[in-house]
Amino acid sequence: GRMDLRVHVRGAMRVGATMEPRVRPTSTRAWSKVRISRRTAGWSAFLAWTGSERKGMAQPKGGPYYQDGRAVGKVEEGAKADYGKEIDPADRMNMRKQIVTLVREKVMEHVEPDGRHPQLLRLAAADATTYRFGAPKNIGGPAGGANGSVAVFEEERNQLVEAGLGDVIQQLVKAKEDVDRTWKEQAQRNQALQTPTDISWADMIALAAQTGVIEAWNKTNGGDAKRMDEPFTTRQGRIDRRGIEPYQRMPGWVLSPTPANATAARDWLHGNGFSDAQAAALIAELCGGLDAGMETLQGDPVLAKKAMAFQKNQGAYRKAFQEGFVRMTSLGSSFDPYAYLYDLK
Repeated sequence: GRMDLRVHVRGAMRVGATMEPRVRPTSTRAWSKVRISRRTAGWSAFLAWTGSERKGMAQPKGGPYYQDGRAVGKVEEGAKADYGKEIDPADRMNMRKQIVTLVREKVMEHVEPDGRHPQLLRLAAADATTYRFGAPKNIGGPAGGANGSVAVFEEERNQLVEAGLGDVIQQLVKAKEDVDRTWKEQAQRNQALQTPTDISWADMIALAAQTGVIEAWNKTNGGDAKRMDEPFTTRQGRIDRRGIEPYQRMPGWVLSPTPANATAARDWLHGNGFSDAQAAALIAELCGGLDAGMETLQGDPVLAKKAMAFQKNQGAYRKAFQEGFVRMTSLGSSFDPYAYLYDLK
């Protein structure tokens, strides 16, 4: 006969875990598998809710969703942009590349060389690690994340100033103003039908951090690593924080990574879906690179093991960092797919 296998783990049904009625298997071995599936269904649902299970279930409202196993943020629901929808896909891709190039140029122009890396990466990490999955219900779910709040909200900005990033923020303000002005002028020269929107602080911070990392990599181009003349892929269109959201203090290891807080850093990153390799690479770059970060990584046995492997394979190190960077700069983000684009006559 048929039977209904119900999920018994508390909370599983709240995230949409359901099981279809199945025919009871005739063999003892087959029935054992069903009983195991019955016991673990709720746990699988819980993993999906927390983001550990990346495929097959909807992610929580407001938090990052996963695509091809990567955290890519949440596209803003109901976005009704009146710009950029009519342009050819090739032109759209070209505009995205132009934005990256423009940000890179203005960051190099306005941010002092000794303030680009790892300071810009620490700024991006500070913005992203305000993410809290278990946020109060009155703000609609997860809070914080890569939403530009560190540049515009006084409480968070003050924490960065205390960490010695005040000058970098001021220089980045000038770079952003230049990016916004130049992008609008370029749109006007191209006979745009609309004036494009300003780049969000969330995107400016992420792309600036990428600029600093690539510049540092090219200066220390050693081992099997190749020079990067083109930036690695980073999504655009992050929406800056809006409305009321409780202030979230960023973890101490972000602004001052040390051997003493290496395990705390790995725990935080691992708890938010980062692999040990991605965690090791991110922490190393927050210190200024793999060589500079070796002492900090030695504070945790798992990270130390990854660091030793990376010393023999710079390509793997950079790959792990890029994957971790994309994940980090998508935590808690919402995206406007048409941001900064404009239609042409």
